[in-house]
Amino acid sequence: MSTGPRQRRISAYTVLERIADGLEIPNQGRQMLGLATPQAIDADGDQADPDPWSLAAALTRSSIDAAIMDRFERLVLVQAMRYPSTPPTVMWPTIRQELQRAEAALAERQTLSIQRRLVNVIATLSGLAGNLSVDLGRQTRALEYFDVSRVAADEAGNNDLAAWSLALQSIDPFFRGYGDEAASLLDRATDLADSESSARRRAWIAALRARAHAAAGNATTAAGSLEAAYATIDQAEPRRNGTDFFDRDRLDGIAGTTYLLMRDTDRAMTLISAATERRPYADAKGRALLTLDMAACRLIDQEPDEVVALVADALDIADGQIVRPIMMRSRELRSRMGTWRDTAAVKALDARLATLRDLDQGK
Repeated sequence: MSTGPRQRRISAYTVLERIADGLEIPNQGRQMLGLATPQAIDADGDQADPDPWSLAAALTRSSIDAAIMDRFERLVLVQAMRYPSTPPTVMWPTIRQELQRAEAALAERQTLSIQRRLVNVIATLSGLAGNLSVDLGRQTRALEYFDVSRVAADEAGNNDLAAWSLALQSIDPFFRGYGDEAASLLDRATDLADSESSARRRAWIAALRARAHAAAGNATTAAGSLEAAYATIDQAEPRRNGTDFFDRDRLDGIAGTTYLLMRDTDRAMTLISAATERRPYADAKGRALLTLDMAACRLIDQEPDEVVALVADALDIADGQIVRPIMMRSRELRSRMGTWRDTAAVKALDARLATLRDLDQGK
């Protein structure tokens, strides 16, 4: 009787097993040959217990050890600290490289503790990538990175990072004139931050929320949130990390903008001018935006020459770091100066703003 294909395959497998047994081929070699690993048998003929040390080795096997993960986390937080003083075109290649590195690490075997830390790193990197994308005029990409940041924060069970990401995302709609959208994001961030964020983080979110609600026309909510921000910053402990940057000087700047939006220009100018003087010189983007807020105060006060001078100052301050929010704010101020469009000062400003066209197109 002839032997069918199935019988031949079984016979060949059996022979191969006997050869492996006779040559005492180790388990790794048997696996490479496609053979099952024999079960260990104890002295009584029963199947032996799994080796505890083998289980421990499997549990702790990781392509990244704790020391390397420490360095990775430090590098990412340094990038967060660099953001205010670094042009986005300079910073972006580093963030992109670290995101690629983190993605590759996720594809490899990690311990649960390393995996959670890695996911937190991705949440931070993606939030920074979203911010840089806003600066560079890549709005759709920014939204995608902010979504990834929150997915990672949720995966890690880190409400603090999720709140941070929502607060970062709110900055773009605020500068584009969508106060309601910004306020909604910050309402959500407030709920998340209440559970585990530092006083600095909660004060920052409360301040941004006050500004957004003022832009949306919700003066009562804005005033309450600003009051909460000042009460909270007074409880602030030492900074925990590079994303925990907020302080009283920055709060005064946002408070000034909030009063500007409520058309209290005297109080706004006092706070904003003081905050501008105290802002670190290297933070060109922040000082430029505060200067534009002073220009907005002068616009409300019907002082066009002062408006033009302050917008020019802002563009000079941000030279080399003219991110999209600065460009949009400058253009928005100019659009409100139609009454003075034929003056020499405004014509000079038009010529200056024309040089920002490439950034406006996201190039």
